Amino acid sequence: MDKNRLFVIGAALAMAVIVLLGWTLGVQPQLAASAAAAEEAKAVQVKNAAQAEVLSVLKKDYANIGTLEKQRDELRKAVPAGTDMSAFIDELHAVVVARGVTLGSFAVTEGQAYVAPKAAQPAAAAPAGTATPAPSAGPAPDGLVLMPIQLTVTGAYAKVLDFVHGLQTGTRLVLVTTLTTSPSSAGTGAGAGASKDVTASIGGFAYVLATPKAGSPAA
Repeated sequence: MDKNRLFVIGAALAMAVIVLLGWTLGVQPQLAASAAAAEEAKAVQVKNAAQAEVLSVLKKDYANIGTLEKQRDELRKAVPAGTDMSAFIDELHAVVVARGVTLGSFAVTEGQAYVAPKAAQPAAAAPAGTATPAPSAGPAPDGLVLMPIQLTVTGAYAKVLDFVHGLQTGTRLVLVTTLTTSPSSAGTGAGAGASKDVTASIGGFAYVLATPKAGSPAA
């Protein structure tokens, strides 16, 4: 009787060990592999959903490709991949005629690589009389170049201001940074109430997509 009990107990323990080993070596790895596969499938679904969204946007853009190409062409006129000086001079003369002023001189100097300004950050106090350099975010990545321009025009003060406005709102992207006026020596308007002509010295930049050969970066 004692032998039978021991045999039954031993058999039960053996079966328990077999079940435990079967779980540890067989079932548990399969469950872990199944869970990992489920997680991977979920990640793939999320990635596919993101790619489907991008594809949907691209399809919409492609449907409007004609409009996008037109916008691209307009931008190429505003910021050409080269100085395109002949077209710029033609546009300048058209603005001169339309605004009723006289062009006295026009000069262009070598381009300078554009440097985007950094966001303003608190700076430590500098000693009195010490200049603090302006922060910079580094050169623009696409070879944006500032082409300094300097010109003088003569005309009524209101027409000069109208010319400056036309210069900055034309086809070519131009930024006027300096404007000084002085009485014109060429003559004045007739009549007691007529406004006198002024000669304006105008400085600024035209923009170009190109790599400058020389010149220090300009903020």
